[in-house]
Amino acid sequence: MSRNYLCGGIAKDIGNLKLLEALDLSWNKLSGPIPPSISNLMFLNTLNLSSNLLSGAIPRGNQLQTLDDPSIYSDNPGLCGPPVSIACTNKSGATTPRDGAKEHHHKFETMWLYYSVIAGTVFG
Repeated sequence: MSRNYLCGGIAKDIGNLKLLEALDLSWNKLSGPIPPSISNLMFLNTLNLSSNLLSGAIPRGNQLQTLDDPSIYSDNPGLCGPPVSIACTNKSGATTPRDGAKEHHHKFETMWLYYSVIAGTVFG
């Protein structure tokens, strides 16, 4: 799903895609934090979140510990914590509440993400 001009945040429930092995969301306009649920993807062996507008602490734990190449997070000036060289401060992990319009947009993007992953799996 690279280079698709996706905007908004990464779906909080992306961790429900338990068997997902590869996720490339690079070169979009995704913003906000990387969801802590992404560490639930136990089969994830390829990840690329570079060239977006993501911010906050990079989640750690489980399978993400093996994905320690800083380039998969490059060009996201708001990200901090290992494996990037920018240390996190208390404010960097904070998120702001969404208003109603943004929440509706977020739900639409979540649904679109699921359909895209399913279609890619079927046609792949």
